[in-house]
Formats: sequence, C-alpha cells, structure tokens
Amino acid sequence: KLKWNRKCLIYAMLIDHYPTIQKALNQINIVSQEIPCSIWWMPIEDALHLEFQIPSNMYVARLTEQDVSVINSHWPHSYPGSDKYLKFIIGMNGGYGLYLKSTNALIAWIMRIQIGMGTLHVMDEYKRKGYGSLITKVLTKQLAQEGVYPIASTLNNNNISQAMFTKLGFKKCTSVMYLECEKVETLVKSN
Repeated sequence: KLKWNRKCLIYAMLIDHYPTIQKALNQINIVSQEIPCSIWWMPIEDALHLEFQIPSNMYVARLTEQDVSVINSHWPHSYPGSDKYLKFIIGMNGGYGLYLKSTNALIAWIMRIQIGMGTLHVMDEYKRKGYGSLITKVLTKQLAQEGVYPIASTLNNNNISQAMFTKLGFKKCTSVMYLECEKVETLVKSN
C-alpha cells in the first residue's frame, strides 16, 4: 500500500496503461503531472562498434558522490532530497562524466538509471560540441561489453536529445509516461 502523504513517481509506465492508471488515481483523489518520454535502444553488436575520441584537454571517469551536488543543481527534475536519490543511483549503477584536465570540472555526464541510460546533461558553455554524444557512446559501449542492451530515455519535448540518439544509431522502440503524483489533501495543506 502506498503512503500518499508525499510525492510519488510512477516510473516508465507504458502509454497503453496510462488511461487505466489515470482513472485509478482520479478515484483516490491523486493529481499527477505527466512527463511523456520515449525509449530508445541499440543492438549490442552495433554498440560494440561505436568509436569515440576524448579531446586531449579532457578525460572520462566514472561518476562519484563528489559529483552529486553539480548534477543535482542542473537536473531539471530535482526536488528536496533528490541529492540522496542521485547519490544512491551513482553508488548502485554508476555513470560517466567528462571532465576538464585543467580544473577537474565536470562538464558532461550520463547516468545508468533503472531503465538504462538517462540524466544526460552537458553544461551550457560546452553544448553543441559533441560532448553529449561522446559521453553517451562511452556508457553505451560499456553496457554492450557487459552484454546489456543499451536503452535510453528522453523527454518527448527534448528534440536535441532525440536527434542525438537517432544520429548515434539508436531506434525509438516505445513511449512511456512518468507521473509525479500527489494527494489533493497534501496540496491543500501546503498552500
């Protein structure tokens, strides 16, 4: 039984299931914010042949707990306590970051999340230089080397990420819905 006294996330629900879930939530006085997403995949054989070159003034390393504050401050879905969630995901699943050699500054990252790959981000001043593709290739190839199909999730309104995954050779395989849910009484109390 779920406790509805705080926000809840329904994770990667297939679009076909959405009307039934939404009807059930309405019956128990739950409001939800819809976050429509696309799921992308690449055959392992294709991922194993990905090539990339790391610029000489940068390096790639696994994400660590020290990266959480930077990631959380740029994550559009952050919430009170989301740093703990990100720390947990990095500790359990990992991810990769692209860092400047001169300052060790994290400029791009991708995390291995429940569904596959996600939380891809490039700092504003480094966008449109191929760093998102680079860090995605690193994790994609790592997953393939482990025998895991590379799967990624993008927001439906993120045309740049969708174009990048298409260019890398990923195929869109389905659509899902994330729902941020909250009981109406909780909203009334907080206002």
